[in-house]
Amino acid sequence: MDDGVKTLTSLMDYTTARQKVLSSNIANSDTPGYTAKEIDFNAFFDKARLKMVATSPMHYKTGTQPGHEGAVIDEDTLFWGDKNNVELDMEISKMTENGLLYQGATKLISTKYRLYKSAAKTAAQ
Repeated sequence: MDDGVKTLTSLMDYTTARQKVLSSNIANSDTPGYTAKEIDFNAFFDKARLKMVATSPMHYKTGTQPGHEGAVIDEDTLFWGDKNNVELDMEISKMTENGLLYQGATKLISTKYRLYKSAAKTAAQ
């Protein structure tokens, strides 16, 4: 796999992990004391980059799936009277943006593989 496909795959992993966190935020929008969470984009990709450059399984610890770590408390929103800071409209907006990002990544990967397939057919002729 080339670096472009690896990056797009990491982006899809990020959006999948973020979708889970955003879904949890929405599900807990009425839970007193619940604090909204978010996946830190830069931290997620820093970890993904480390995994890409590892040349030996001994270099880095493994055991967690991408996206199951890295959820951080969203401190950019205000807390309501019940100590819950989930803003439902904001979470739905983030979910829409996240879905579009995922769709874009899948379309780019699909296009890339179609180009590979076309090149292979041309070379075989």
